[in-house]
Amino acid sequence: SSGINAEYGNRDTKLYCLNLLIDFTKSETMLSAFVNCQGTLLSDLTQNDLVDGTPCIRDKVCELLLHLATKDRDLYTRILGLFTTDITRCLIDQLGNHGNNTALLGLLHVLLPDLCENSQDNRDRLIRSLTANLENIPLHWRSKQGYNSVTLS
Repeated sequence: SSGINAEYGNRDTKLYCLNLLIDFTKSETMLSAFVNCQGTLLSDLTQNDLVDGTPCIRDKVCELLLHLATKDRDLYTRILGLFTTDITRCLIDQLGNHGNNTALLGLLHVLLPDLCENSQDNRDRLIRSLTANLENIPLHWRSKQGYNSVTLS
């Protein structure tokens, strides 16, 4: 099949594989096997799917990278190294544009101290993106929670 069906098939297969990788690499032996043979996979996923991927693939790649980065110090350093200036800028800017950024925020939360440490630009971008994100989140929940008397000054 071609066109849209193939695209969905590829996306579903990719999601399935990413889920399996996350599950498998919870075991130390599988993790070391993965580290030894992953080649350029992590950089490909970061450059392509994290920056330009469909939201569900992007979220799953975030989940995989976060899982790996928090599992092992060497992997953390390797994953941090994938975040070039351009990729970091792009991802921080995405925070301000997308509705649901839970997965991306989770990943950046772990990496940002190092990514922002030496970069004023990253720090400024992050603050702008997070405030944009907060402005985009509807505040309707207040009335439902019984905070009717709370007014914004």
